Amino acid sequence: MDTSTPGGMVPLGPDAASIATRAILFVLIMVLAYAAASGVWHLLRGGGLGGLTRRLLGRRPASPWATGEWACGQCHSVNRAATDVCVRCRAPRRATEMTFAGIPTEPDIIPASIPAGAGAAVTLEHNPAAHLDGLNGHWRLRVNSVIVASAARRDGALAMLRAVEGADAVLFDPNGSGYSPYAMAALIAAFEKPKLPLSAPCPEGRR
Repeated sequence: MDTSTPGGMVPLGPDAASIATRAILFVLIMVLAYAAASGVWHLLRGGGLGGLTRRLLGRRPASPWATGEWACGQCHSVNRAATDVCVRCRAPRRATEMTFAGIPTEPDIIPASIPAGAGAAVTLEHNPAAHLDGLNGHWRLRVNSVIVASAARRDGALAMLRAVEGADAVLFDPNGSGYSPYAMAALIAAFEKPKLPLSAPCPEGRR
């Protein structure tokens, strides 16, 4: 029986037809996967899933007030500083941008008298972590490793030193190289001067 077709074409057998079908399906799947991946990538770049992206990449979400980004008050998404409309809900920035208050500074804890008996280890600590926390606990005074007073600014640190009774020396680290003993009277005099006796980075030293 002659199975040839006009033009000399030979019909595809069952195996060839199956292979062709699978190839077409594979191409369609790849095209759809590429389109989906491209759409997700553009969405991530646009900031619509910025928080999810940061979590997936292991980064902590940045605070809008610290980076220049702005938060939408309508959908609460974070947008890049250069955008004038929210990427997620398309609300205009000028009408929906959320504002944030700074971190409040807690009151200083400075007793009127700080007893330190003979041989007690008195330490004045400068806490750099407080620079990003409203200066809470910026300066701390320890007696025998126990925190007995804290202050946000240098005038509070000076008040803590003046309140110490019974100690002639205090441990202090002015340059980040380690604590060393200083005469109490000398350290008090240093804090009374206009220049902060600290070479480590500190916002209070920018005068």
